[in-house]
Amino acid sequence: MNNNSEYLNIFFSSSVNTNDRNQFLPSNTSTVRDFLKTRTPSVPDLTRPPTVLPLVIPSSSIGAPNEDIRLCTIYRNDPTDIFGIELNYHRQEQFHSLSIASGRNNEPSNAEQAGIKSEDRLIETNGQNIQNLSHDHIIQRIRAVEHPDPLVVLVANAPTFECYKQQQKLIHRSLPNVKVMSPNRRAPSVSPTASSRQK
Repeated sequence: MNNNSEYLNIFFSSSVNTNDRNQFLPSNTSTVRDFLKTRTPSVPDLTRPPTVLPLVIPSSSIGAPNEDIRLCTIYRNDPTDIFGIELNYHRQEQFHSLSIASGRNNEPSNAEQAGIKSEDRLIETNGQNIQNLSHDHIIQRIRAVEHPDPLVVLVANAPTFECYKQQQKLIHRSLPNVKVMSPNRRAPSVSPTASSRQK
């Protein structure tokens, strides 16, 4: 386990050698003319088929194989329930990843049921990109989500994250290849009394 992990209870050009140049230095004008006359341009051999160079596709146009970007919605059963994730900060590489924590009675956690996978790279929480936020700030944002509100996270698996990073491309929820996962459960219904109390 990473020491920086924290469990969330809320879960060309050519040159001529100097010596070679000296042997071509002219002594008078007529020598220069004679020297230039001897240099005839090369004529391509049209009898040979042209050389076909391989097509090089820029790396920026190549997508990650089997891109895996997911928008996951995580609900909790009650205020004492947890989201079921562990937030890990990789200080040297400067990114955050998620790990799955066990749910109640060793059942699949809310996060796992919502589509989160271990080692997923965290991109957004509730619509805000968190990649430039501090570890503490991200924890505060997650802890600020109160029941029955969900935690909505945008994640990518490691190969996809690295591919976008190398190409200096931004991962966001508006990409056409984002998979919108089903929530782990239906949104809890709020009683009129609780609703008026929240207002």
